[in-house]
Amino acid sequence: CIHGSAGAIRKFHDRRPGIPTQYAGSRSMTMCIAAHAQESGYPRLVLCFDAMSGTDSFASEILFKWENLGDGIVALYAGTVPKVKELARIYKTELPKTKVTEENLTTVLWEPMRILQERHTARKTEQPLKVTLLIAGFIEGSAKIVEVDQDDISELEAYGVAGTSTEVVEALLNWRKQSDMSSVSQTLYNLYEAKRISEVSP
Repeated sequence: CIHGSAGAIRKFHDRRPGIPTQYAGSRSMTMCIAAHAQESGYPRLVLCFDAMSGTDSFASEILFKWENLGDGIVALYAGTVPKVKELARIYKTELPKTKVTEENLTTVLWEPMRILQERHTARKTEQPLKVTLLIAGFIEGSAKIVEVDQDDISELEAYGVAGTSTEVVEALLNWRKQSDMSSVSQTLYNLYEAKRISEVSP
């Protein structure tokens, strides 16, 4: 859970995965969830992600899917890892150039993706660009969650889901009535439950 405090973000960032667990024969999967919540009437952001990385035949819990983009803005990610890391580096280079405000939020957060798209096109690779970020932070005191992928950018009112089994997770969170008025404790439970169910869904 983050509330705009840089100290809180650093504390969360230090919680690295423990001893990696490897799964032979596992299908490739990933799950990241970002949700609005409230605590004593104050807005909060709750973030949840797994550590899975792999292919359709082998997977391992070794990947920390969190990037601190700076200035109280963080990102969870799903997609091709080298592309995600390249995109994160672009964000860290571009964001300090312009102060992010509520008015320019989507414009500023889209620019790094546009740069990555141009690079991808210039390389003339046949592999499609597949990258999704859930960007979260407090902008001018307001809690924001923005989803950015290779096609579009959108601000999310209640929560965002990226990765595999998104339909399962969204259905569960809708059933749990997850919203920006949900308490932090209920949101933590909802996100953990959704993540666990996504790991066993077909």
